[in-house]
Amino acid sequence: MQILLVADDQQFAGAIKHGLMENGFCVTVVSQYLVEEATALQNKFELIILDLAVSEQSGLSVCEALRRRGLQTPIFLLGQIEDVEDCILGLDLGANDYLLKPFDAPELCARIRVALSRKGHPFAVHLKARDLVLDPITRKVRRGGDEVELTPKEYTLLEYMMRHPGRALSREVLRDQVWNYGFDTGTNVIDVYINYLRRKIDSNAENPMIETVRGVGYALQPNGYV
Repeated sequence: MQILLVADDQQFAGAIKHGLMENGFCVTVVSQYLVEEATALQNKFELIILDLAVSEQSGLSVCEALRRRGLQTPIFLLGQIEDVEDCILGLDLGANDYLLKPFDAPELCARIRVALSRKGHPFAVHLKARDLVLDPITRKVRRGGDEVELTPKEYTLLEYMMRHPGRALSREVLRDQVWNYGFDTGTNVIDVYINYLRRKIDSNAENPMIETVRGVGYALQPNGYV
């Protein structure tokens, strides 16, 4: 699930990104965001999290402008306790929800999932690749009808690959989207987790799905590979 996080405080943004990624979301962080760009990319992100503390223009004005331009992507506002009136105003301007700092990442994640599932969001449906099925709401995975037990990081890695079927994903891309920008790709952790996934979803398959793309990285081939 692709999320755009707009926040000027990089330490705060990093903490939020880490918490969201640990719960299976893919997060892009920007310190400033143009309304025109957000409107053009409305099909790329499933949710926008907007910190009211953005400096160039108020978060409320950004929210209002996005809705005025027809953006349908759910918007969550983040504010301080003294911003509660602005947050409530933000709901009138088109925001879907708000949270006041400090808050826990699990609370934010739970409210995101509830909001998207209630709206019948397209990313609330199951992801499928042959007999491999992933449910983003319950975070359960099945292969051939049998449930596959995955760790949170294994789940996040598999979900990202299933959302980009057939695409060769470099270790740098996996680092940025599944781990974080500070992760050292000089280690073999990504390769280790790919092997974990292979053992759990491909070990008994005649035609495995996770392919090593020489010189690039890895790809999940929905129809298998030879």
